[in-house]
Amino acid sequence: MGVAMEETFTALATDQGVRRIVFPGEDLSAGDWPVGERPATGQASRHMAEAEKQLEEYLAGQRQVFTVPVDLVDVTTPFRRRVLQALAQIPYGQTITYAQLAEAAGNPRAVRAVASACASNPLPILYPCHRVIHSDGSFGEYRGGRELKAALLEMERGGAGD
Repeated sequence: MGVAMEETFTALATDQGVRRIVFPGEDLSAGDWPVGERPATGQASRHMAEAEKQLEEYLAGQRQVFTVPVDLVDVTTPFRRRVLQALAQIPYGQTITYAQLAEAAGNPRAVRAVASACASNPLPILYPCHRVIHSDGSFGEYRGGRELKAALLEMERGGAGD
């Protein structure tokens, strides 16, 4: 059971850890990380390789928890960091609403800000914003596309590949 992908995710890292996950088909230069800055050697290279390995294991249905170090330098506000911390607490195979995530991040009235933080999440999958849905059960937008979000949730619930 897993999610078949024609292309793979790309991890960008610093010596401190993974800084960004790039979706298949996403412009590698999108965001604030110039392509020329992608490290190729040293600790950063090891972090990239380990993240990509763990992502492949996850997509194959063989990993539920990520252990690769992360570098949250691009997450510049305390609120967005709290949102990421709350995302990390969502159990594999489960979903919560944006309102529940806002509550978990310490500001129940900040539902739109939570949605914005999810949309700008530099480390999707590692911080599983795909597990957040609207209160009516609809998926809403997802940087990797709604089809990928649906496939990830189905895989986590044990339905993909059956």
